[in-house]
Amino acid sequence: MSKKHTALVIGNAAYAEVNPLTNPTNDADVAAILVKRDFTVIKKTDCTHKEMDVVLKEFRTALKDSDVGLFFFAGTGCRSTARTTLPRLMPTPTPR
Repeated sequence: MSKKHTALVIGNAAYAEVNPLTNPTNDADVAAILVKRDFTVIKKTDCTHKEMDVVLKEFRTALKDSDVGLFFFAGTGCRSTARTTLPRLMPTPTPR
């Protein structure tokens, strides 16, 4: 019996409040490797706050039927009192 693998890959580079990052959307290309490894992949780049909330809920639902879950995030996060948080405190990416 094969196991079901699900991955969420997010690459955010185009933030409104800071200079655009150079690599996160390229880093999100890891999704292609995961597909070759039999993962069902949800891939998003340059998500707005609302889009990230939606895709995180989608991923959480998908995990209910999965044996393995992988979350890959490339971008920036916010650190406060020794705790790094995603995505609620993150700068909002520039809309596409």
